[in-house]
Amino acid sequence: MPLAALHDGEKFLIEKYSLGTMPSVSSTDTSYQTLKEAQVLAMGTKDFPRADLKPLNAVPLELATIIGKIWSGKYFLDNEFTLENLRSQRSQNRFDIVHLATHAEFIPNNSNNARIYFRNQGNSRRCQLRGTTGYEMV
Repeated sequence: MPLAALHDGEKFLIEKYSLGTMPSVSSTDTSYQTLKEAQVLAMGTKDFPRADLKPLNAVPLELATIIGKIWSGKYFLDNEFTLENLRSQRSQNRFDIVHLATHAEFIPNNSNNARIYFRNQGNSRRCQLRGTTGYEMV
């Protein structure tokens, strides 16, 4: 279950607490940076072309809540959730946070085989660690 989708009956927990998952602490910059004025690029899809990937029905609400109620920025849903659009948006704008609401696989001790699933691909896109603070799509 995505941590960002958790709700306490009044608010999403992400509105009260800083939540997140990390594929590896050693590949993450853990120094404190305020996110109060952060610009966010949020992308995702509720449906996938592959039958083995279950729908993520809360994604539209999740993205609309992140962009608009919590932070400012841009969000792209369903058919706009493509690797090409992700690359285009990141080259045109500076975002402090990139939030992807999708299925992914992060394999321990094998970062070269991590996968992120986009809407327009029957299969996943492999991603590789680039330095210590990010992933590069290949």
